[in-house]
Amino acid sequence: MRIPLWEPEKFELVRVDVPIGKPDGLLVRPGNRLLAVDNTAANRVVELRSADGWRSAVVTASTPWADKAPTTLAATHCGPYALAGRLDVLLGGGRSDEFVLRRLE
Repeated sequence: MRIPLWEPEKFELVRVDVPIGKPDGLLVRPGNRLLAVDNTAANRVVELRSADGWRSAVVTASTPWADKAPTTLAATHCGPYALAGRLDVLLGGGRSDEFVLRRLE
């Protein structure tokens, strides 16, 4: 979704060339790129690029993720990292103290 900061009521859906699941954590990158974790059955990190101010986007990379249910991304001086905290278990009513922080290559 594209939300103009000065007129948020004029939001628009961003057209994407292929389905990207239900993106969770987002990380803006240089060069009109956006990383998003997809913690649906795909369990992956996708990279999107836009050439028209985010009215549309194309998926330029899809990286399978080894850890279940990644939920967010963080930028560091060593590169982007994804956090997986077993949200799938917690949302299912269970408990988990497992957390994995992994660098995106």
